[in-house]
Amino acid sequence: MRNGYGFLTKNNGDNFEGYWINNKREGVGSYFFNNTKKLIVGEWVDDSPKSAIYCELNDSQENILKLPSLQMEDLNSLLETLF
Repeated sequence: MRNGYGFLTKNNGDNFEGYWINNKREGVGSYFFNNTKKLIVGEWVDDSPKSAIYCELNDSQENILKLPSLQMEDLNSLLETLF
């Protein structure tokens, strides 16, 4: 079950960033629709946006939503450094 703050990326490229309670979006969050390049930012209640701003992003703005890929360093080297 999702609880707390987090990110969700669907297979179709849609993204949600925000808060969850009992596996439902709840509180402040944003949802990006990849195929239409539209964004909802606002307050979510019971898994639905209740008061939000809805806008369409142009090509120069869509890069702000892309997160850098994370890669772990060599685990053994990291553990040796820490301990």
